[in-house]
Amino acid sequence: MDGTRVTAAGGLHQDWQEFIGRARSATRYLNASADTLFRSSHAGNDVETANFLQCLADAQASTALLARLYYLTDPEVEHFFAEVLPSLLRAMSHATAGVQETMRGGVRGKVSWPQTLQARVAGRVDIATFIVRRVEKSADLPENQLTRLYLEAVIRTVSETEALIGTGAVLKTLKTIRDGAETALKSPYLQAVTRARRPTPLMYQRARRNRNWRYGKVADLTRLYDEGIRRGKWETVLRLLARGWLSPVETDDLFELFVLILVLEVLEDEMGFGVGQQYALIRAGRSHVAEYHHPGNGFRALVHFDQSPSAALSLPPRKLSEYTSLLDDYTGVTGTERRPDILLRFIPPDGTVGERRVLLEVKESTDAQYKRDSVYKALAYLRDFGGLWNAGPPQQPKAILMFPEKVALKAGARDAGRDLVFAVAADANGERNRLATLLSAAAGIPSSAPPGTIV
Repeated sequence: MDGTRVTAAGGLHQDWQEFIGRARSATRYLNASADTLFRSSHAGNDVETANFLQCLADAQASTALLARLYYLTDPEVEHFFAEVLPSLLRAMSHATAGVQETMRGGVRGKVSWPQTLQARVAGRVDIATFIVRRVEKSADLPENQLTRLYLEAVIRTVSETEALIGTGAVLKTLKTIRDGAETALKSPYLQAVTRARRPTPLMYQRARRNRNWRYGKVADLTRLYDEGIRRGKWETVLRLLARGWLSPVETDDLFELFVLILVLEVLEDEMGFGVGQQYALIRAGRSHVAEYHHPGNGFRALVHFDQSPSAALSLPPRKLSEYTSLLDDYTGVTGTERRPDILLRFIPPDGTVGERRVLLEVKESTDAQYKRDSVYKALAYLRDFGGLWNAGPPQQPKAILMFPEKVALKAGARDAGRDLVFAVAADANGERNRLATLLSAAAGIPSSAPPGTIV
């Protein structure tokens, strides 16, 4: 993030968060699957929670850390450490195995006389030495390895949070959880367990099949914790926003999500596409976020978010990006393909004229220099990804630069004839209608917005 950038006014942030929370599209297309949802015991609007979240924001806590912290405030996690873990430690599984040892003098275990006599006859031991078999217990089992791994992960997360923000009521609860984990790791059983680097399928399998149901709880909690780490950035941000954890989320992330959902609603309502036909969570490995079929004109609209155009179109980066192709041919300068925030693809019903593509770049700033640099960057996208429009029909605009406020056409100026235009991202009729008109012009379909709203 550019340290000199001036972000939009604080009141807008609350507007964006409220819009995301109530928007149909946020629930329909973007929310995570229901099997991993829970309600934090500290997710309300109380002062203690607000202070905790603000401290995380001031410390610039990573999105991954936020996800893990939100997970640790789940009442089910607190109950596990307070009630379930102590019972598990008192009844941890262990295996028994026969161990053969050579002993001299005092004998502990059952003497194996055939082996002892053979050793004496062969001269390997004297008459005072015995070969003994005894039973030894071991707790070094996959389910216990999973338990140790989970406890160590929780300790690391709480310690990282403590280093960031120091003190606070919510942190006090988290430290209680950490104390429980540290006490558990001092037990003789867990001290003898091998330290694993990551969970394995065998660990999960053995934990879930163990007759002690508490191991199944360890498996479930570990899976949720691990998913919080692997979950994509945008899915995590949306999850946190939906549960009131607004303060730690960077404002530019918040604005990007707001614009994405605003675009989805404009497609559905102002442009008349109606309910989307397909959806995909905003997580790694997805294709488009949403797909629409217009009931009247037969157009399809695909929405890609935070993806490179090459990934969206399943093309080699060198083939589409002039920037990537140029760097590939030289040494001493390296880089990867750039990613506009949103790519819209409009596909006509007959497919004869080819699809049209629109880039949306989102800039959450009121700083004049930053806004000027953003315009230059958007113009660079038009050159870099010129191949997006080579095979299709002529279209304008090709790219839309979205600002949070205070950008408007001067009297007498027009959008028509420009490859790049500006728009304000706002949940207001005039701005939504303007965005609908711009997108309809780029797609080559009649605008559903009220006539006369845009020059």
